[in-house]
Amino acid sequence: MWKGCGKVSAEIIDINERARDAWDAYVAAKERAQATDDFRDGLVAGRAWRTFLNLFAGPEDQMEVAPKVLEYPYSTRR
Repeated sequence: MWKGCGKVSAEIIDINERARDAWDAYVAAKERAQATDDFRDGLVAGRAWRTFLNLFAGPEDQMEVAPKVLEYPYSTRR
């Protein structure tokens, strides 16, 4: 038997648990946003969705999960 099997199995279980936790967080946030119809709850749901998707995206495809709503060009030059 390959000696690395335990580590690989633990990594698969870990990603599955993280994915399930991220999915559950998204579903709860989405349901709250739909129930309250509050824009801020929608933002929370959007961030939860990005967190879930980032688990399956490569490093070059990661989406920032920052609290920014809008980003204006040249906003740092004032």
